[in-house]
Amino acid sequence: MADFIVFDNTTGEIIRSGTCPDDMVTIQAIESDESVIDSTGITLIDIESEYYVDTTSEILIEKDDFPGSIDSTSIIANGVDTITVSDIPNSSTLYLLSSIEEYIITDGSLVLTTKRTGTIYLEFIVNDSVIYKKGEFEINAS
Repeated sequence: MADFIVFDNTTGEIIRSGTCPDDMVTIQAIESDESVIDSTGITLIDIESEYYVDTTSEILIEKDDFPGSIDSTSIIANGVDTITVSDIPNSSTLYLLSSIEEYIITDGSLVLTTKRTGTIYLEFIVNDSVIYKKGEFEINAS
């Protein structure tokens, strides 16, 4: 048996991974924009969120940490106090996990206020790049 990784041959984004008979690795790339590499001997958890494939060398590369930073992890829930997330890559999608809303970031930063108490979970996905891990922040609003 062999392990394999199927990736987008333009971006390097990992589409799927798995195990198959040795002689069936090459047929795991089904679509014309897919390529496959044999990953036998590589033990990876969360491969799609942690790695991408360099499309030139077909080498597995660990993603960089999300570059954004947050100035505080607590906020007063009065609608006036703010928290700023900066250095967000443009075209990132912000998922407000506590309210199931999403926003596209186009200017590299986010200023957040709230009147609700509780925990606010922010998740950022960089849409136009496979080299970054998702960014996750937890904020306590009191």
